[in-house]
Amino acid sequence: MNTIVLLSIICISCTSLLFINRGNNRNMQRCLCFVFCFLTIFLGIRYMFGNDYINYLYQYEKVKEGVDYSYSWYESILYNESASEPGWVLINRCFSSTSFAFLVFVLTIVEFYVLYKCIRKYVSPHHYWFSVYIFLINPYNMLTCISMMRQYLAMTIFLFAIRYIIERKIIKYMLLIVSAAFIHTSIIILLPVYFIGYINASLFKKDIIRICITIVVAFWYTIGAYYFGDIINELLGLSLLQRYDLYAGNDVKSISLGFSAVLYIFLFYLGISSIKNSTREETILILITLIGVLIIPLGTSIPHITRMSFYFTYALIFVCPILLTKIRRRSVRFILVMLMMIF
Repeated sequence: MNTIVLLSIICISCTSLLFINRGNNRNMQRCLCFVFCFLTIFLGIRYMFGNDYINYLYQYEKVKEGVDYSYSWYESILYNESASEPGWVLINRCFSSTSFAFLVFVLTIVEFYVLYKCIRKYVSPHHYWFSVYIFLINPYNMLTCISMMRQYLAMTIFLFAIRYIIERKIIKYMLLIVSAAFIHTSIIILLPVYFIGYINASLFKKDIIRICITIVVAFWYTIGAYYFGDIINELLGLSLLQRYDLYAGNDVKSISLGFSAVLYIFLFYLGISSIKNSTREETILILITLIGVLIIPLGTSIPHITRMSFYFTYALIFVCPILLTKIRRRSVRFILVMLMMIF
């Protein structure tokens, strides 16, 4: 309980600092740098904090003792659930002469530096506060960083790789994703994401098309994902996602979307509506987020696929501030901010 209170205070303090200084770009950049330095130190020195911390510490100790805790690439995809990907083992071995605490600290520095640079690159200084707020308040962002060290590192690599989608540098993108798969196998599904950079944005210019697509998405959230989820679950039975069933308790359990479905459908409509006035860079970020929005309802019948949506919804840190700059009506901007704060 004390931890939750502390994190809440940090969230409010960091967001307030950026919000108060939002009128001055130079102050905003300084404040953003200060916030990330503070968060890096605070989360970098954590100890026994996070659901999987003890498991990662155990793996580190085994590697330090000289135990071969890796396995073949083929086994890593289909069978072995108790060990860890070769890339993660290599990272542990590189820090075997120091300590696990130092490994955590270095990873936090790298991950937060990439996020900091991406916020500087993709977000207007006036909306830095909103980006930081979404990162801190969304349980799939900061809490993922604290608990799921391997996946968050993979998410960071994907975040860095987005620039190569924008720049249409397919080789660099593919190399980064394949390399990250040696740390967390699930990221391999992001290889085809490169081609969203070739989607014609003019497809979303007509209002009737956007409305029809949103209606289909609403149907997907209410009924479609539930029924198609069982089919997809069977198809994934022998896939690379099977080894992550242990995180979902092996049994398929239903999750409830509740009112959050309203938020995601609303975000989807705002996203496709904003594409017509967006740059190529902004369009790609929006489309990445919308893919995550479409994956989320599958969690009603495939719990572990929710982890796959983390890669895509991580871009909400940039997309929500971008949407604020595209929405003309103040009332709609207010609704977006309130929905993000509530959910």
